[in-house]
Amino acid sequence: MPRPGTNVVRVWAVDINLSANALKMNVNTISGVYTGSVRAGIRTVRIDGALFQDLDIGRGYFLGTNRSGRVLIQPLP
Repeated sequence: MPRPGTNVVRVWAVDINLSANALKMNVNTISGVYTGSVRAGIRTVRIDGALFQDLDIGRGYFLGTNRSGRVLIQPLP
């Protein structure tokens, strides 16, 4: 079960957000770098990171005015 603040996303030819949280994500298909935003309560938070195709994961971060955190993109168990 995803934790609060978690979006379940299907990454394929067309990205599909399977969660209620609003998520926007742009991926540079050459470099694997992504940018985007996710709705966190009443705020929208910018996210940045990179996808690692050989490892089937993505890692990134978000910075807020009073908190920061990580962005994890990984296959569902």
